Amino acid sequence: MVARTLERASAAPAGKSSRPEPLPRTRGYLGRLWLDAGCHRSLGAGQEAVSPKGVDLVSLEFGMFKRGREHGHAALGVDIFRHPDAGLDRVAEERAEHDHHVLIGVIVVVPEHHVIPRLPLGAAGRLHVLGWGGLDNGGLFDTGTGGGSHFSGTLATPGRGLMAAPRPGNTTHCTAPGATFHRCRQSDPGASAVLDRRFVADNIDLVAANSRLRGASADVARFAELDRLRRQFQADIDRLNQEAGQVSRSIGKAADEAERDARKAEGRRLREEITAIEAKSAEVTTEADLILKAIPNLTHPSAPVGGEDAAVELRRGATPVREFDFQPLDHVDLGEKLHLFDFEAGARVAGHGFYFLTGDGVLLELALQRYAVELLMREGFTVMTTPDLARDTILEGTGFMPRGPETQIYSITGSDLSLVATAEITLGGAFQERIFDATELPLALCGISHCFRTEAGAHGRATRGLYRVHQFTKVEMFAFTLPEQSEAMHERLLQLECRLFDGLGIPYRVIDTASGDLGGPAYRKFDLEAWMPGRGKAGEWGEVTSTSNCTDYQARRLGIRFKKAGEKGTTFVHTLNGTAVAISRAIIAILENHQQADGSVRVPAPLVPWMGKDVITT
Repeated sequence: MVARTLERASAAPAGKSSRPEPLPRTRGYLGRLWLDAGCHRSLGAGQEAVSPKGVDLVSLEFGMFKRGREHGHAALGVDIFRHPDAGLDRVAEERAEHDHHVLIGVIVVVPEHHVIPRLPLGAAGRLHVLGWGGLDNGGLFDTGTGGGSHFSGTLATPGRGLMAAPRPGNTTHCTAPGATFHRCRQSDPGASAVLDRRFVADNIDLVAANSRLRGASADVARFAELDRLRRQFQADIDRLNQEAGQVSRSIGKAADEAERDARKAEGRRLREEITAIEAKSAEVTTEADLILKAIPNLTHPSAPVGGEDAAVELRRGATPVREFDFQPLDHVDLGEKLHLFDFEAGARVAGHGFYFLTGDGVLLELALQRYAVELLMREGFTVMTTPDLARDTILEGTGFMPRGPETQIYSITGSDLSLVATAEITLGGAFQERIFDATELPLALCGISHCFRTEAGAHGRATRGLYRVHQFTKVEMFAFTLPEQSEAMHERLLQLECRLFDGLGIPYRVIDTASGDLGGPAYRKFDLEAWMPGRGKAGEWGEVTSTSNCTDYQARRLGIRFKKAGEKGTTFVHTLNGTAVAISRAIIAILENHQQADGSVRVPAPLVPWMGKDVITT
């Protein structure tokens, strides 16, 4: 697939017949990639250039072809090889010397297991742009160090085209005729950062203290040491790149063959030293990134400090807790009498924690969905249904752990897909790498999805019936905002949750979640706990919704930004999420709070139009 893509890309467009033909077929040669001359400019990090045709963008995260146009090169191209070859230096040098108006670079794709083990050979690998001499061009792939001509990163071909993301630095966006380019972030050491890497390194005591408050085990001190090593390695690499560039440019000026060979040998030595340091840097970066991923978001200063018991009740809903003049049943007993669900059939088909909704139970689920969706649509939310599967990178981007012994996620063996635990995952992931215009924000979404959770470690009465199940349907709110809008949006999501449950006539209390009970992405979280009279001996509160302000924690992982007119660069958005209705728990609250002495259940007024009845009876 790689070879075919590159061969298509290497065909010179009309009017460009002066371009040299691709090299004769040699060992590992895949073809030549031509780059559109309309994009040869260097941009600052975070800036974006639009293709002349508006399509086929390539993002290479380093200063690319920085001086090519300055030296009069009419065309720029890259020859791609699958394997290292001792003759590549010679090939590059000959091209640079003889094609005075065409600058050709060389990329070597080393077997993919060095970078991304799960992709097949030819679909991914490590890039090495080798040095070449003969032209004082500062190096085809200029790393911004003043002439370095060695570079490492990743390359992949998902479907058609290439994607690459080397070390962070200057960013140039270019087009390539015949190829579609997409952004790939695997090789960016900061791409998977949760909190900003520099912020963590500069605020070790603050981040460590916050992690302790959150009950996180991240070794922040170790991260600081690793980050210091990473920066030292990077400084060494930049210095050696500059030296290699100087050596590369001097080869064509050698007085005789002996001096030429000596300079080439020196260039190889420098590249070998760079490669060795890059390997050490990669190890350090990998370890640091694992720690960085485990560092939770900062915590709102008003959030209670402590574990679950330290949560603070802020207020109660409009409906008071009901005083029954009969012994209330729990939802399991009510559901059995009213034939609303079948747990035995669910267990036979899929195991404990699964169930069938039947009869009016199905109508009640559908009515709750319509009730929530119609209210949110009136409030300007865009309604969406979402996939029940997502890539592991999307789960990680939203702060979920898709694999491992403590995960709550069902993963698909032999793939990078997992069942989603909430539409928060898919709604956030749908906008991965998006750059919003500031005028588009805030953007409020309403997602309907099934939710799948292993509930590992759950036990006791909380597992009875519908309260803690492995699959349920949920209507989720999700918002993208400017940083200054997120606190107001958080309050808005909370008010919408309150309106929904006030409308259903359910008693609830609003809880400000304590620091030790916050999930990793949440800066602050509010829960609604409904009164469930059938739980325990005399009734208990049970969580029915939550809403979290994740600030820029998820946006950093997913690469979601915004830009303002007239301002340079981009900034991470803030993301927020909130449960509109988790159907299974809403059903519990309705059945137990609206049950009658005769065993029937009164249907909340907003649901009657979709239920077609105002009482559920046998």
